[in-house]
Amino acid sequence: MSLLVLFYLTEYVGLSPAVAGLLIFISRLWDIFASLAVGQWSDRTQSRWGKRVPFLLVGAPLTALAYFILFAIPVGLSGLALNAYVLVALLLY
Repeated sequence: MSLLVLFYLTEYVGLSPAVAGLLIFISRLWDIFASLAVGQWSDRTQSRWGKRVPFLLVGAPLTALAYFILFAIPVGLSGLALNAYVLVALLLY
């Protein structure tokens, strides 16, 4: 995923490779800590569907939405607004 996003951000969106790489790096750092927190949360979850099913039912549509947001960048964004939009989309994903 990161390689595809890096290519997309540099070739189609027009970000410099350094900025695109930094944004992806920041999102991967976030993913490390978020995965640990959500993993512990899901381990402690007790529901009638089990530990993981509620997370899958909520996470799957949110992931699809975040994927759409990442690849549907509004026309006219540039500079800091574009970088912020991409970073938020990567963090959501």
